[in-house]
Amino acid sequence: MDSNNNRVYDGKPNPHARIGFVVFYPFHFYVYKNIFAKLRDEAEFIVDLGAYRPMRQPPQLLHDICQLLDMHDVPYRILNHDDYFFSNYLSSFFKQYEALVGVWERGCMSIKETSRIKKIDVAYGAGKELTMARPSLSIFDLVLAFGPRDAKLCSHQTNVAIVGNSKFDDWFTGTVDIGVAKDIASRLHPEKKTVLYLPTHGDLSSIDLLARDLISLSREYNVIVKMHYFTPREEPERVKLLTHNSIILCADDTDLLPLLKLADVVVSDNSSAIFDAILADKPLVVADFWDERYLDEVHREPTLLRRGPQGALTYSQSIEQVIKREGKVITLRKRDSLKEKIAEALRDEERYKSARAEIRQSTFAFNDGRCAERAAKAIVSFLVDVSATQRPIMFHVFESFKRRIGILSYAKERELNRKVAEYQAFLSKSEVENGEGVLFSIILFGDLRGSGLLSLRALLDQSFPTERYEIILPDVSGNQMSAALSEMPAMKSERPSVVPGRGGNFSERIERALSIVRGQYVCFTISDCIVPHDWLLSFLAAYKRYPGAGGVGGYVRVSPEHYTIYDELQHYELAQRLGVEREKKFLTRIYEVCNQAFYQNPTGDLANISYLKEVIPTDLAGARNIYDLELHLKISAMRERPLVFIPKAVARDTPLSASEFLRIEFERGFLNRLARESIYALGKYRRQTLMAALAQAVRTTLRYRDMRYGALSFLASIARWVGNIGASHVRLRQRALREYLDRRREYVVPNSVIK
Repeated sequence: MDSNNNRVYDGKPNPHARIGFVVFYPFHFYVYKNIFAKLRDEAEFIVDLGAYRPMRQPPQLLHDICQLLDMHDVPYRILNHDDYFFSNYLSSFFKQYEALVGVWERGCMSIKETSRIKKIDVAYGAGKELTMARPSLSIFDLVLAFGPRDAKLCSHQTNVAIVGNSKFDDWFTGTVDIGVAKDIASRLHPEKKTVLYLPTHGDLSSIDLLARDLISLSREYNVIVKMHYFTPREEPERVKLLTHNSIILCADDTDLLPLLKLADVVVSDNSSAIFDAILADKPLVVADFWDERYLDEVHREPTLLRRGPQGALTYSQSIEQVIKREGKVITLRKRDSLKEKIAEALRDEERYKSARAEIRQSTFAFNDGRCAERAAKAIVSFLVDVSATQRPIMFHVFESFKRRIGILSYAKERELNRKVAEYQAFLSKSEVENGEGVLFSIILFGDLRGSGLLSLRALLDQSFPTERYEIILPDVSGNQMSAALSEMPAMKSERPSVVPGRGGNFSERIERALSIVRGQYVCFTISDCIVPHDWLLSFLAAYKRYPGAGGVGGYVRVSPEHYTIYDELQHYELAQRLGVEREKKFLTRIYEVCNQAFYQNPTGDLANISYLKEVIPTDLAGARNIYDLELHLKISAMRERPLVFIPKAVARDTPLSASEFLRIEFERGFLNRLARESIYALGKYRRQTLMAALAQAVRTTLRYRDMRYGALSFLASIARWVGNIGASHVRLRQRALREYLDRRREYVVPNSVIK
């Protein structure tokens, strides 16, 4: 259900599809349209909303893509952003495909669940040759190239088939449907020539410089603008510059070919649309406001866009820059000469016609209207070729270089994924499938609203036999549970047992949940966290590695879209406990720990922990909240056995606010004071004082070299200090501490137990 449009997009998928055409934006449909028509009986579209993860695409994008696909009555399936959390679901989603066809190596093209599937790249724009020769092109097994120029660039890394530009088949067969642009055509003044403006996006766009002149130009010409598909969604301020009654502004789902039919002259800048105009043999004016230094130095610097970081797209020797310098197209170097340059283009001198013909010949191999047919044959032939695919030298060069600089190569990633899958299959068979009954009981705290549904879905999606684990929802009623399960996509033929709660206060709900667990191990997590698909397998493997352990747990990472300075500080403290220096990607350097050192072992977070059932206390009536329960469980387990910390993360899918961060620190200060006074073995706990808070702030500032972290560390220490004071207050001690001690005499631990 799309919450903004109140509509379910089912797309009527093709059950016989073995080829998936991946679309991120409406524009991509036109890239594949003619190829798809040749393969319709065995293909479908995949709307990939996770192409720019971790960033979420706006809901309107799904509406626009589905509306276009429905209009053309083509089968499609939707891969949602949240689906990427669920490995088993992804494996199920893609199991029918033998090939994925795409324009970029993003989203589903680059995940391990599709590593067995052949990947085919469709060229959709000439020019900007850094994008053609990109190292990541190695992920594709086959590239469908326009002609000899891009084929030469791509052939250094992968296999290439020269098929031409299938998008223009209708152009060369004379079957372009002008009817789809009848609304645009009706707005054209019949006595005026028509200018089609096709700008690119980002720092290579000419919109900022030419918008005002195009509006002025509309007095003498019909002006149609079709923006790059990134611009309306990421640069709305540029759309506003061209929003005017005299400008015909087209949506990004508009087919380019009818617009080219209507146009008398095309104006562009650094867009691949330059070569679309050349292929259509249209007079052309190209903006040339960027000198060589800018292209080779300034443009090379990474830019952070809404969808993520953007690297260089072009350089001074790329073909679109070369044809400007060589005078093969009319170039616009001064914005005030736009009118003059358009008039020159309309005269269309023979030298420009000859130059366009020369560029067409070197860039596009075929102009006979049969490019889609060639592309379809190339795809089918490649699928039936079962022989080992040999890769050219640059593929191996890039793979070797990635390993040398510490980046996982595509080949190595596939190998590791295969080994992990074999290991998990062996573990599942030898330790799980040969047993009987429930092995793991999972207690999920919180309700099922928002990210709670994702949390439950992740637990249902475990790579673990469903009869060997159960899920208990102490905070959820039966009706809420039934409603939530009805919204879950089918991921397995069977589901594990899911048991709802029955109300009561926190301690009552927990005691009731623990009284019905059937598993040998009891796992805990929280409804705003999403566990990985191999969560239970990872816990089981750790228990087998450390037979004497009383519990196994990991840590919490944060979805990048929700990551804040508060999370950074908490991760820093995690690394401090493990003695890991803070550096780039320091969380990848944390390691396993198995000990009974209460304050040095970072395990215990109830978002990501499991305990042997036998070490969990039977009386938890004093637990006031999750943080209280977290402390009780860890102390009780460590009284008898060591705990194991493993570098396994669950993903929190909600942001941490300043008030929530300080509340957590206050609770920890309050509870640690109670723990220190109730269990004398923990008496060496660092007392929270104002001087200790200042010292910690100074240490953090020096390590981070950033006053913000020092200030935040000071606030966290102050919150803990206030919590300590609150716990030591006479009235609070009478009300809380006395009851706490009376009910937990069995927690008194000899000094020799915790080392």
